[in-house]
Parts: sequence; structure tokens; C-alpha cells
Amino acid sequence: MRILFVCLAVVMLITSVPSMFSTAARHGVLRQGPDPISGDWDASFTLQGTTVTGMFKLKLDGERVTGTVESAHTGPGTLSKGSWADNKLSCTLDFEKHDSIEITGSLKDGKLVGEFRTEGMQGTWEAKKKTPPPPQKPMINGGLPSVSPDGRHIAFISNRGGADDLFVISADGTEEKQLTNTPEAETGLQWSADGKQIVFSILLNDASRLYAIDSDGKNQREIGNLPGRTPMLAPDGKRVVFMAGTWTATRLTVSTLDGSHAQQITDGSSIAWNTHWSPDGKRFAFTGRNDPNGELAVFVMNADGSGRHQLTRIAPEEGGAQWPVWSPNGRQLAIQVNNRQQKNSAHIWIVEVATGAARKLAVHVQPYLDETPSWFPDGKRIAFQSNRSGRMEVWTMNADGSGERQLTR
Repeated sequence: MRILFVCLAVVMLITSVPSMFSTAARHGVLRQGPDPISGDWDASFTLQGTTVTGMFKLKLDGERVTGTVESAHTGPGTLSKGSWADNKLSCTLDFEKHDSIEITGSLKDGKLVGEFRTEGMQGTWEAKKKTPPPPQKPMINGGLPSVSPDGRHIAFISNRGGADDLFVISADGTEEKQLTNTPEAETGLQWSADGKQIVFSILLNDASRLYAIDSDGKNQREIGNLPGRTPMLAPDGKRVVFMAGTWTATRLTVSTLDGSHAQQITDGSSIAWNTHWSPDGKRFAFTGRNDPNGELAVFVMNADGSGRHQLTRIAPEEGGAQWPVWSPNGRQLAIQVNNRQQKNSAHIWIVEVATGAARKLAVHVQPYLDETPSWFPDGKRIAFQSNRSGRMEVWTMNADGSGERQLTR
């Protein structure tokens, strides 16, 4: 039984070795490419026909390997004299209640395999790296709000159920209702002019399907299919603008809902994101930049692609301007500005279309995000997403930045 305990200890130490290698690689000490051994490992050790299992955590610093081992049989242990060089591992496992175990091994076909020695006997071992769970995206309890034409409801996206689904809530924060429940990610929320339907899109293989659904969740139907991303419906409901190309070389195209009568309106030499139609359907506002290495800014151009010009001149220390949304009278844009000097910090700003004059709303020094504004039809209030409460929620405030109120909870 003591031999079995020793074997288990060896297995766990081996797991610790991979972690060390990872650390060294991250610090640029090693020149052997990606770290193949750092992490958690499930291992098995065989001695005289008996196999025991264990688990390790490893860490690499240069060629030095350290780590810990844990098993029900041996208790906790540590790794000493550990080294990783030329794809080979050697180390000693030390325990309070068991003799030390010396192990050697190498990486073959994604597994650590080798031999160990204890009390004059020799055995074999192998270890398989645990696959880490996929990173979980941040919880968006409420985001990407879109205010209805009568100002009584707000459509928004939430991934509280695992996927990005469409919800609607009254502007006073009551009567929340989920409208979609699909594995696909709904995005690009807009209301029809009469306020009876919500339009959204689903992206699949760089093509977007455009859908409309009644505000009570009934009568969902496909109304368009576009060869691009993030389609936005024109105020007349007959045209759509969408983007194609790479994220750094974006081509904007205007077409009918079925993709016909397409007219490319940008040359694809730069970015053009977050495009929104003006209320009269004659202009676009979008996120762009003139210099490939420059900061993001808000641009305005005519619906035929002419008259492109930069509108915002936000101070560099404030950050990059994006997500421009027209006020109901077309005289202002609500935008978000993400601070480059303070991580995870963004503000809503109001920009005068005629002059480019801009002012910051709801000024804060705490590191939280106020983003993706949407105007109420009277132009006196704005809905937006914010994580100031600890997770992303839908909020509203007055157009002067006062009266912030959380709607989703």
C-alpha cells in the first residue's frame, strides 16, 4: 500500500510541472514555442501490476519546475529539483508521511510519459492534461437597448439564459418579457416606424438574416437576407446598410432587404462600424478613423457615400468615440467614448452635428462602462447599457446626464 501512495504522489507532481513551463513561456524565458505542460493533469502510475491515479498542478520558471501534488492516499506534496529541458522532465516529489519519489519523463503525443523510482523499485506513469473549461463571457443581464417610437418600451439583449436573446421591458422598468429563446445570437435591434414590431438580425457564415417580431413575441418572420454583417434598416423600411470585408477594412453597402440593388458606399480602405441612419434617411453616422494607427472617431456621410467627414475631435486622454446614434430631430448624436487610460471605463457623450461640440454625461471616476446609447423620441432621455451595478444592465438618464435609473435587475 505504501508503494501505491508513492505512485499517486508522483502523478500529482507531474501535473504541477506543466504549470511551471507555462509561466516561463509567458515571461519569454523559453524559446520552445507554446507551453505544452503547464496546467492540471490527470495521471496514472503503475508499479508491479497495480495502477493508482492522482492529479498535479505545474509551474515553469525558466527551466525550473515547481508545483504541488494532491491525492487521498499520499496527502499533499510538493515538487523539488524540478527541471524541464529538451522536452524532458525530471523532478522529486516530497511528502511529509512518505518517502520521496524521483520521476523522469517526456512529452509524447500530447501526454507526459516516463518512469519513477521509489524504495529501489521502478514503475511507469503517464499523465493527460485536463482541458480547461471554455471561458465564460461576461453576464449581460441587459444590453444594447433600443427605445420604441412612442417611448413606452425598450427592447434589449440579454445572455442570462446562455445565448443572446431578445427581451422587451416597459420604460418604467416593469413588464419585462422575453421574446426569443434560440441558440443563435440576436443583435442589431430596431423598432419599426409604427412601433408594432422589433427588427433584429442573426449572423451565420458572414451573412445576416433579418427578422421582424411583434412586440409581444408573436409572428416572428424573416424579412431579409444580406451578404454581410450588422444590417441596419432605413427609416423607410425599404433599404438596409450592412458591412462586409475584414474588421479593419470594412466595406459599407446599401441595398434592398433581399440584397439586390446593392451600392457599395465605402472603398474598404478603413473601418466603418456601428453605422446608424439619420432620422430622414439621408445620412449615416459611423465609427471610423483616418489613420490606421489613429484613435476611433465618429464620422458622418451622405447615404450615397459622399461628403464623408470626421465629426468628433475628442481629446486623446478621453479615448475613442464610437456607437453614434442620431437624436430624433437629427441635430445631435449620442455616442460612447471608451477611456484608453483607465481600463473598463466609458462615458456617454452628446455631440452637436453642426459644430462637433461635445459634452460628457454622468461623469464618473470609478471604472465602469456607460455604453450603446438610444434616444427616447422626445429627445429628453437616453437609454444605455452600464455595468456600474456590477453587471451589465439597461439604464436610463436625462439628456443632461442627470437622473440615472436602472431598469433591468
